[in-house]
Amino acid sequence: MEQFYKEPTPVNYSPSGFNSRHFVRRTGVRLHWHDRMELIRLHSGTMLVGYGENTAELSAGGIYIVPPKTPHAARVLSEAAEYDVLMFDLRQFYNETQVCREKLSAIFEGRVTFRLTTDVPSVVECFDRLYSLCETPSLEATGLAYRLLDLFLQYAMVGCTDAPKGDPVILDILEYMQEHYAEELTVEQLALRCGYSDAHFCRKFKQTTWMTPMKYLQIFRLEEAAKHLKQGKGNVSSVAIRCGFPDPNYFTRCFKAHFGVPPTGYEK
Repeated sequence: MEQFYKEPTPVNYSPSGFNSRHFVRRTGVRLHWHDRMELIRLHSGTMLVGYGENTAELSAGGIYIVPPKTPHAARVLSEAAEYDVLMFDLRQFYNETQVCREKLSAIFEGRVTFRLTTDVPSVVECFDRLYSLCETPSLEATGLAYRLLDLFLQYAMVGCTDAPKGDPVILDILEYMQEHYAEELTVEQLALRCGYSDAHFCRKFKQTTWMTPMKYLQIFRLEEAAKHLKQGKGNVSSVAIRCGFPDPNYFTRCFKAHFGVPPTGYEK
């Protein structure tokens, strides 16, 4: 099974609440997820976007919609792909109106399912205008964000459910694992904490995260270790122990398998 991770790098948003980036890539973006909403506007080339069976080919002029908490990846099919990325945290746009509370929270909680891509002219036009303004302190940019989300709900929404995706018990245990990742955790301990049998816990966990509990824990530990190394918080051995790897040699093997470089290379 392909591994994916929660992107650990924090995003700095503009005064209007956005982050924009421009890329020219010849390779892809590995599988990951994050809490923010992300939109990819392809200008040239072709990309395969999505995850698993839920993939689509994105051509120039189209927009790839990545809702919060959605595992996603991209692979460049042409010689190169040039695209813009627009990122924002939906929670920054919550307000006290009923329509905003209901619709934005539904998107953030994963209750709204969108088509992967859209090339509706009004959507593309709104995206381009918002992208041009998003780095400036502009109320127009805020208004365009609401307009763009409304267009997505009109032209790209597949359906909406009343309940969030995933077992709420498993979502709680994910938070527990992220808080106690450095401790010795086992499937038996986690299942007991949930009140589930080991088999039922593993099945529900995989339905929510697409991976086993121990694989999720290992990847989360590795991502935390990468942050410690990048910030200079100790040498490889001390970081390994601090992040739940009592054997530095095993940590090095896992780190290289996940990131493609040993921890010493990542540190440098």
